[in-house]
Amino acid sequence: MKEQHLLWWGGLRGALTLALALALPVNLDHRNEILLAAFGVVVFSVVVQGLTMPWLSRRFGFSPATIGR
Repeated sequence: MKEQHLLWWGGLRGALTLALALALPVNLDHRNEILLAAFGVVVFSVVVQGLTMPWLSRRFGFSPATIGR
């Protein structure tokens, strides 16, 4: 269960968000605002999740010696 939480926290949700936002038609109203919001959410989640991943992995008891076993 701990591994599932760690994988969920470090998931690839940003890639799907950006792919869908970039696939919007160019002539769509408010496309630029949607792209800006998508990029903002992705940057925020990458920074927050990236900075908290070491803490979370220590909290769940993962150390370099136990990874891969």
